[in-house]
Amino acid sequence: MKTLHKWTISLCIIICISIVTLVTIRSMMAHDKWNPITAPFGGDHAIDKVFIESTLPEVSCNIDGRTFTHVDRYYCDGVFIMDYWLDPDNVDQPIVEMSASLHGRGWLSTNFYGYINDEYKGNHNFSRPTKLGWWVAPILPVTNEVHDRPIVLSFEDNLKTVEGTYDWKAKGEIQLTPVYWKRKLGLNIGKAAQGLSLTGTWEEGGMQSYTPKPADDNDGFVEGSWDVKLKDDIANVSSTGAPCPGEASVTSNNWYFSKYDNTLEVTVSKSDLYGALGFGFGTAMYTSKKFPRH
Repeated sequence: MKTLHKWTISLCIIICISIVTLVTIRSMMAHDKWNPITAPFGGDHAIDKVFIESTLPEVSCNIDGRTFTHVDRYYCDGVFIMDYWLDPDNVDQPIVEMSASLHGRGWLSTNFYGYINDEYKGNHNFSRPTKLGWWVAPILPVTNEVHDRPIVLSFEDNLKTVEGTYDWKAKGEIQLTPVYWKRKLGLNIGKAAQGLSLTGTWEEGGMQSYTPKPADDNDGFVEGSWDVKLKDDIANVSSTGAPCPGEASVTSNNWYFSKYDNTLEVTVSKSDLYGALGFGFGTAMYTSKKFPRH
C-alpha cells in the first residue's frame, strides 16, 4: 500500500513537471515553428529575446472638418424662445484620441495632451508603467505576451454654440520597455542544492519610443478644426400672442344677405385688420358681390 502511495505521488510530480515543461517550451518557441529551444537560436518571440512593439500611434478628432449649425428662435418682437442644433442627431462633442496596437511583453508608459480652442487638455506627464503580458520562473521561465492589444488615450470638451472656427491639436508618446529571460550557467552551492544548473533572471531591455506623425512638423502636434454657424429663426407671432407687423389677421367675419329682383347680394365684413405698420382698421373694409338668382 505504501509502495502504491509513493508511485502515485511520483506520478503526480512527473505530470506536473511535464505540464510546466510543455508550457515553457511553448513560451520559448512562441510564433516560431522551426527554432530549437536553445538561446542562440531562439526566434524573435522567444522568451530570451527582447520583444515588444507598437504600431505607429494615430491622433484624430471625431468632428474634425465638420460644420454644425446652431439655431436661436425668437418671437417676432425680439423675445427669445429657445435654441437648438439644426441637426441634433449629427452633433457630437469634440473628442481627441491617440490610438495604437501593442504586441509583446514588458512595460508601458504614455503621455497625451494638447489644446481645444487654446484650452490645455490631457497630461504631458508620463503615466506610471503598466504591465503588458506576464512572466514567471517557478522552475523554468514561463511567459505570455499580448497580441494586438489596443490602447486609446483621449481628452474632450463641450461643443460651443458661439459662431466661429474651433481648433484642436495634440501630441503624445508611447514608451515600451521589453522584458526578456537572461540565461546563465550557475554553480549552486548549498545544503539543499549543489552542482551545475541552467539558471537565469528576468531583465529589462532598452526603452523604445513611438510618437504620431508628423513628429517634426508643428512641434510634433497633429492639428485640425471644425466650424459652428449661427442661424436665427423668427416665429410668426409675438410674445404676447398678437400677430406680427405685416401679418393680416381676421378675428371675425360677418355675412349679410340681401334679396333683389334677380340677384342675391352677399356682403362680408372683416374686422380687426392690421396693416403693415401694425395699426388696427376696425371694420373699415366691406366687400360685396351679386350672384344671379336661379
